[in-house]
Amino acid sequence: MKNSSLFFLLVWLCGCSNDISGINNYKLIRPELHLGEYVQVMSSDTVVTVSRNGSAETLGLVSVNLISSELTVLDKEASEARDILTSHGIIAYRIGTQLRLFDKIVKPLSLEADRLRTFSWFGTWGRITFDSINRKSEWATIKDDGTIIASGVLRGSARNSIVRDNREMIFQQTNLGLFMSNFDGSEKGSTEDQLLIPGPSQGAYVSSLLIGETLYIASFDENEGALVLATKAAGVKIPTIETIESAPAKTYRGLDVTLFNDQGKPGLLYLDGWALRLRMARLNDKVWATQELPFKGATGFYPKVVSQNGAKLKIVFHNFRTSITSLNQSFEDLVYAEI
Repeated sequence: MKNSSLFFLLVWLCGCSNDISGINNYKLIRPELHLGEYVQVMSSDTVVTVSRNGSAETLGLVSVNLISSELTVLDKEASEARDILTSHGIIAYRIGTQLRLFDKIVKPLSLEADRLRTFSWFGTWGRITFDSINRKSEWATIKDDGTIIASGVLRGSARNSIVRDNREMIFQQTNLGLFMSNFDGSEKGSTEDQLLIPGPSQGAYVSSLLIGETLYIASFDENEGALVLATKAAGVKIPTIETIESAPAKTYRGLDVTLFNDQGKPGLLYLDGWALRLRMARLNDKVWATQELPFKGATGFYPKVVSQNGAKLKIVFHNFRTSITSLNQSFEDLVYAEI
């Protein structure tokens, strides 16, 4: 959607107002560089993203300190990095069709992909999933030197993964619905597949979260325009499914969804793809309360929770706005704020 003419029309219509009432500590991080694309959290004060603007000294895969705004270039050849993912301090990303790891040094992988989908690290080895250039959805196990030691084909296109007790659960979009594949703690392939959320358009955007022994999976149904949450308690085979927001042909709420632990309950940040606004959903006495956050402009891409203090959240996201003066020039910013 971000590359379509409709997207740019919506960006222009949304404007770029600076009205941020109700927001604490709102900050644009290095706005002269227009950062924030594919932003991932490394720690409570550091994120990783891509820098495509500025001088040669600021281009590439970069880490950014949210407090000092200090920028460190990690891979100077990666100004076209996409699909950035992190796990235990190691970064996976894609440049064109080449996949790379960064762990103090750059480690190219002997794989080609159209999209990097998920990445999990297990100490001396890790697992990635990707859409190959042959239009297959695949997984590969990699050693810390970048060597491929096992690989296989997935049931569908991976959208998200989570690790529990050294076992990885990979969620995939299929024509039947959102599937979960269980990978054991070894370097081998999946041991079990399960249909979690039926529906041919489920799983366009997915996030997962463990709170104690309960697994939560948020999924966006792109045909119905519905954001749903599946809850799977320990030992329970079939999850319960509830709708967070749904208004077919009226809203498109649920893009770039991310789950967070809201004081022992699931909370969600997500993008309204029609209004181009960041939204939040929280449980209030077992009832979902949803709201548009008071950030103006075309905003809310790649939202992430950086840290929490009770009900207060420090978040980062990508802000996309159109220049009022030229009308056709777009600026991208990394936003850091407390809500």
